[in-house]
Amino acid sequence: MERAALSVSNNIAEGFERGTTNEMLAFIYIARGSAGEVRSMLRLLQRRLDRLQANPGAAEQAAPGQDGAGRGSWHRACRPGKQAARICNLQSQI
Repeated sequence: MERAALSVSNNIAEGFERGTTNEMLAFIYIARGSAGEVRSMLRLLQRRLDRLQANPGAAEQAAPGQDGAGRGSWHRACRPGKQAARICNLQSQI
């Protein structure tokens, strides 16, 4: 989330430095997309926080997809040579 938030200001700055209106607009649109990513992540975090506040014991339970079977499936999908490896690499950067 921090990377996406930083991307907003960095893309605006880079677009401004490019010197042409078309390039600046292109970077503004990229910044807008990054802002949308941040907004989406904040909404997801807010929903998760709301659920935890409604059920304080839920924090001690395994999150959906985080149980042993879920992790095993994820690791199998991330084996080298699998098409899903790219997704796994992206997920690990979040």
